[in-house]
Amino acid sequence: MRSAPHASAPKRPSGRVGLVVIPCLLLALIGPPGCSPPPIRSAPGPDRVERPEDVTGTLAIAYWRRVDENGRGEPIFEEQIRAAMIELAGRLALQEIVLDRILARECIANRITLTEDDLRREEALLRRQLDPDPDRAVRLLGMLRDREGLGPARFDSLLRRNASLRALVGDRVVISDAAVRAAWDRDHGPRREARVIVVDDLRGAREALRLLEAGTPFAEVAVRLSTDASRSTGGLVDPVSRHDPSWPTSFRQALWSLEPGEVSTPMLIDDACVLVRCGDELPGDGTTLEAGRAAAVEIARTAQERLLMDELARRLLDDVDVNAIDAGLKEAWGTR
Repeated sequence: MRSAPHASAPKRPSGRVGLVVIPCLLLALIGPPGCSPPPIRSAPGPDRVERPEDVTGTLAIAYWRRVDENGRGEPIFEEQIRAAMIELAGRLALQEIVLDRILARECIANRITLTEDDLRREEALLRRQLDPDPDRAVRLLGMLRDREGLGPARFDSLLRRNASLRALVGDRVVISDAAVRAAWDRDHGPRREARVIVVDDLRGAREALRLLEAGTPFAEVAVRLSTDASRSTGGLVDPVSRHDPSWPTSFRQALWSLEPGEVSTPMLIDDACVLVRCGDELPGDGTTLEAGRAAAVEIARTAQERLLMDELARRLLDDVDVNAIDAGLKEAWGTR
């Protein structure tokens, strides 16, 4: 795994590039919210077990007991679960459902028909972006689905959502030669070794600079003061390409403006102050632009599609008025 700063510092995620998903929508789905219709009751048959109810008629959907207790345990009722789940993820679930409905209309209006091949292409693209090695990509996708609660229904919806968005923005994608060159350089061009010190504020940055000016090695200061995961390796992070978008622009610009051994001035990145020390420059792998052009074009196209897809999804949601009947869901949607 790559060594990289934490969430408030320069980021270098695992995998080749970011996922083609709408980040704000890739969270736990709880099923269609709102008022549930009364359950349909039928007489118990040989394969049917009737679920107990409390005095209000609410269905018990789970039971709990201590491991040293006997019996079935105390019931947990449907309304209790439903209320907690709406508070936990109702807003995000509603976003997904509303966006899916809007996209279905947009595809009809634009005469776009999705096929199973389109969904399978989305899945293949997702795997390629996670890792170029097919076996590792499958494992990473499984981990992603487990982490984000992407069961069969939600995963299919995610693929359909991305396929719809990709089709809708397709005619707006323009691949420039500069973008292709940047994509090629990211994978095959030179990289620079770097060490970082990440601190909470300018006072911490000044203390780090004081120690560095007093002759304390950068790695020792990183171990002593840095709040980043890389502190265990003296601030050492993965070599950085000039055009790798998974690192903040300001971080890359600072690193590539330094001479080997130089330390940057403090940079404010997200909510942290960052110092970077430039190390040796590593040469490219020898792959020419022409040899790597096809892959670079795909990377550049995917990156631009991802930006346009996210922009379109947010614009469509901004144009929606949702009247949530359920009080909990209404409050959750109001925090969007």
